[in-house]
Amino acid sequence: MKTKIQYVFIAALLLLWTNIASGNETTVPSKIKHITVFLKGAQIVRKGSVNITTGTHILVFRSLSSDIREGSIQVEGKGNFTILSVKHRTNFMNNPEENPELQALQKKLDAYNRSKEDLSIKMQVVKSQESMLEKNQTVTGQNGLSVTALNNAMEFYRKKMTELMTSQLGINRKLQELEKKIKQVKMQMKDLSKKKKMATGEVAVTIVADKPGLAVFTLSYYVPGASWRPEYDVRVDDITKEIKIDYKAFIKQTTGEIWDKVPVTLSTGNPAIGGNKPELYPWYLDFKPEVIYKGVRSKGMPVRAEMSLPPSGTAASYTKTIQKQTTTEFSITLPWTLLPENREEAVTIKHITLPAVYAYYVVPKLSRDVFLTASVTEWKKQDFLSGKMNLFLEGRYTGTAYLDVSGARDTLRLTLGRDKRIKVERRKIEDVTKKQMLGNNFRETHGWKITALNTKRVPVHLIIEDQIPVSKRKEIVVEPLELTGAHLNAVTGKVTWEVTLKPEQSASFVLKFSVKYPKNEIINID
Repeated sequence: MKTKIQYVFIAALLLLWTNIASGNETTVPSKIKHITVFLKGAQIVRKGSVNITTGTHILVFRSLSSDIREGSIQVEGKGNFTILSVKHRTNFMNNPEENPELQALQKKLDAYNRSKEDLSIKMQVVKSQESMLEKNQTVTGQNGLSVTALNNAMEFYRKKMTELMTSQLGINRKLQELEKKIKQVKMQMKDLSKKKKMATGEVAVTIVADKPGLAVFTLSYYVPGASWRPEYDVRVDDITKEIKIDYKAFIKQTTGEIWDKVPVTLSTGNPAIGGNKPELYPWYLDFKPEVIYKGVRSKGMPVRAEMSLPPSGTAASYTKTIQKQTTTEFSITLPWTLLPENREEAVTIKHITLPAVYAYYVVPKLSRDVFLTASVTEWKKQDFLSGKMNLFLEGRYTGTAYLDVSGARDTLRLTLGRDKRIKVERRKIEDVTKKQMLGNNFRETHGWKITALNTKRVPVHLIIEDQIPVSKRKEIVVEPLELTGAHLNAVTGKVTWEVTLKPEQSASFVLKFSVKYPKNEIINID
């Protein structure tokens, strides 16, 4: 029995080797059925089927992305067969017409040419009407008509000729636009055709079949050439009402494959960063060597590194949020088409309305501009990611800001842009500012007056921040003299006032402090 099994196995290997050696491969027609786009990369799921006979076959999925991560390939099959092996390979095509991007451009060119032919026919018809009208006008002029009849004929001629000339002008403009588009597409095709060889990915699946029948396959793989990023349209129509947020996704793909009317899922996961948990290693302490930085001698100077759709008719109506174990997914059931171009397509995945507490915020020492802020407590349920915000206040675009959720806890604070209708001034009180000598010390006194005016038609809650200096040496003594009811943080020196201003109401605040320091030292307070 053992010997018989060995013979069968050897025969299968011989048959497999014969098929490989003879190039006996069968192409499996396949279509993309679903795509999951991560913050970096995408998982593509294809389905295909082919009729097979009894024996060993090499079935090939062709015209795939050339950048498939081999370890991510998964193949599932249904039918009377066994999968022996799955292999990824790259095909450097000699025929550039097999390139999917080139095929898409060819389809676009064909459509433009058909439109051009239709317009050319319309132009011929209009010119024929014009020629006929001119001939009839010649005949009419030779017929001894009455003045009234002649005037009527001339008026008819004028109107009809104007109509025909206007039609010609419109057709010519459309033809010119088409010629520009045709020229642009031809240039793109020419650039692609310059490549002597175009690489595409292939997955070869070797099977052995017990009997003939239909083989059905599901192929999935990961490609890095895709991504999505979040962006938000934040709208505040009235500071007495809720805040409205359109959660948008900007998607792009450069995989080389055409995503044609495919359901897309957006995932907050990122396979590109890997899945290994961090490890702690021994933390050794030692003295830092003395270093020279731009001529200044210091102990271990640190270096800072910096990391470089409206309510109806949008995809949000077709989007479902799915909570996974470690990620969130936005499943868009509306078929999505995206060509392999290095440009982004926007889709709105959520319309969100949240309760918010609004306040106006100003730091007049740095800027007199007053910013509207919103404190949102129910934000965690919305699966926000950090990203750009487009701000709209009372129907007006006010600029952009950045939504940072990395450090947010129970309350998410959003900056919603400037409001010029709240006026704030900060000026130095000259008769308070002075410098005196007290024994071996100088004592400087400084003062500022801050005035705020609400010119809006509604009350506003205003938060004003300023500061007094904080001493780092015992020889320097800072003393607050007048803060007009403000809250002082003794550690940071931050001074905060909170006030509610009615329409056309103003309020003033005084900030006064003194600094005492040795007379043989120099400090910079201003």
